[in-house]
Amino acid sequence: MSYGKYEIVTGAGAKISSVSSSTYHYVTEPGPPLYKTSNHLTKTTTYSYVDDHNLVKQITSINSDQKEHSKIFKYVAEFAGNLASKSNDDQGDVTSIAMDDMLQANMIAAPVEELEVVDGNVVGGKLYTYKRDNFNYVLDKTFNLSINSIPVAYTPSFFSSIGRIPDGGDYYYKFHQDANYYPVMEYVAYDNVGNLAEIRQPGGSSTSYIYGYNNTLPVASVLNASANECYATSFEGFEWWDGSPQNPSRYLSNNSFTGDYYLKVPANAFGFSIPLNVEDEDQEYILSAYVKTSANFGNNANLIIQVVDETTSTQLGWLNTVIGSTNNEWVYVERKVDLSQYTNDCKLKLEVWNIHGTEDMAVDELRFGPVDAQLSTYTYEPLKGITSQVSPDLRKKTFEYDEFGRLKLVRDQDGNIQSANQYHYRP
Repeated sequence: MSYGKYEIVTGAGAKISSVSSSTYHYVTEPGPPLYKTSNHLTKTTTYSYVDDHNLVKQITSINSDQKEHSKIFKYVAEFAGNLASKSNDDQGDVTSIAMDDMLQANMIAAPVEELEVVDGNVVGGKLYTYKRDNFNYVLDKTFNLSINSIPVAYTPSFFSSIGRIPDGGDYYYKFHQDANYYPVMEYVAYDNVGNLAEIRQPGGSSTSYIYGYNNTLPVASVLNASANECYATSFEGFEWWDGSPQNPSRYLSNNSFTGDYYLKVPANAFGFSIPLNVEDEDQEYILSAYVKTSANFGNNANLIIQVVDETTSTQLGWLNTVIGSTNNEWVYVERKVDLSQYTNDCKLKLEVWNIHGTEDMAVDELRFGPVDAQLSTYTYEPLKGITSQVSPDLRKKTFEYDEFGRLKLVRDQDGNIQSANQYHYRP
């Protein structure tokens, strides 16, 4: 049994101030069932809010251990008095610049700190910092509070003035956090629409993400690679058109290796081209794809990495994989790409050629990444779910759905059923 007590604020909506719940013993002795009203347990949870905002500041309750448990939240809105408007001077550390801009953009509900408190002692905490990326304000790092002893000597986060902007304008600021916070995740990079592109744990390797389907779904995840070291496409959409213009008529359905589409490269044609933003030129990479050609195809097609001097745009070399006949079967091909032979700073372009061919070539699952990266790709049927997955060891799974959009079958790369779902309803 429970009830809620509401504080009604005229013109500002209603906010819950407390919620109480009671637990009663249910009597099962012979006779009509009834509840014992004595010795029942009552729990009351109270809520407080940030002034002038419908943001929950604190949630407090007395639990079964008879201790007062609180969760305390701190938002960007609560730093308004700590920061002066800096216009576009961009002075201060990354966090202060981002949070000042977030305040001006009225992004006040973003959380900065969450504390867990028991009987007045801090027993846990999380901290979120932000940065500006591609004109978006995004999560930069997350931290957890190290609790070596209770009570912990905790200092709330704050901004301090560290000087005036050189032209005599407003002060600029530095963000301070409790010394017991330790980093648990860095959100390294985002794509141009704000999707998370790379994360990294402290002292660990990066995991990167590539998006498709109009930038709404992840089509690849890459462990041990930064966002600028990898590329993958299953040719399910046309989001990769930031390279040379592609011809959508060459994206054909039916009999693809994964998903619904593959790339058709006609005879005597360039099939695909996209620049790669690789910065680490001291390691080896793998360029790979699944290809399908006829029995009479011959050695006429190529997967190519074109290497160009970054400063002069002079062509430095071609690293290619020759593709021959696959007897109308999907076959995996790859080429190691060693850039250490190039002493100049260089830029790369990934290309698919069939310029000397006499017949069409089919290409799917085009990938590029470091040798030690673990790359997985995914295709989807929008509004239903994932339709295929290719693991780092090139094992493929396909997912089938019934007419109601429910998962029906999961098959392995040979078409064998790995799992099946049946749905039954009571009459």
